[in-house]
Amino acid sequence: MHFTRTRHNLILISAPQNCIPNLISKLRLDESMAWSNFIESTDCENSFPSHVQNLSSFQKLLLVQALRPDRLRTMMVIFAQKSLGLLHFSPSSQYFCLWLKF
Repeated sequence: MHFTRTRHNLILISAPQNCIPNLISKLRLDESMAWSNFIESTDCENSFPSHVQNLSSFQKLLLVQALRPDRLRTMMVIFAQKSLGLLHFSPSSQYFCLWLKF
């Protein structure tokens, strides 16, 4: 089931080829062997294929959102750490709850 959902997401992410052809061609989404470790990994945010290592942190975040939404929260924390230059990032849930009340 997970693989089927991921395959569907691959089709959706390939749709905007006319808008961002350079990025789509860099991803080489048709190379299933290159992406298999990323798709099957329990920590995909550390298992990007070698040919996409040079993508920006934001582009990697978007990839995780499209292909592995189950790992999006972890990837968002990694993105925040890199963007803000922090060693640790642990947002407190109480602040989010307070914000939601307003």
